Amino acid sequence: MMLKTLSLSVVLGLALNVMPVEAQQAPSLLTLEQERVLSDSKAGQVILAEEARVRAELQSQGRQLDAELEAEELRLTGLRATTDPVEFRKLADEFDARVVSTRKEQEEKAAEAQANSEQARRLFFARVAPVLQAILQETGAGAVVEQRLVLISNQNLNITDEVIRRLDRDTQTDPSPTQDEKN
Repeated sequence: MMLKTLSLSVVLGLALNVMPVEAQQAPSLLTLEQERVLSDSKAGQVILAEEARVRAELQSQGRQLDAELEAEELRLTGLRATTDPVEFRKLADEFDARVVSTRKEQEEKAAEAQANSEQARRLFFARVAPVLQAILQETGAGAVVEQRLVLISNQNLNITDEVIRRLDRDTQTDPSPTQDEKN
């Protein structure tokens, strides 16, 4: 079955390449690699660098908190033999509550970082939309689809490099999001 599909794809690809130029019309679909637009454009790289910085900061804080809690746990374990059982239970319960609270705070920070990351990406792709619209108008195409969703296509329909080029050009003239993009 796969060989049959591959053969059909090859035949279709060859047919598209041998069509006379005058028979070819404006493409109905263009393709775009969204992740590459994010990773390869200057504005996208700023977003990814900030995500990496926040992630590293959270990981560092997490390791530090883990080390502090582990040291506290060892200290409590050392007190167990010499402390009144009722007093020790109180200390252990306080420690457990602190552990739960600390983990909850870290989870909240991670969730906030994730929400901020998603918002930054939404703003980024909002800045991509006018570039895509301009390319659609210029080419007469009807739509832009994610490259990963396309089984096979003519690579001339992939506009990723052009989108990155235009975004980088626009970023040099206006690197900050507009007030509307921030809201």
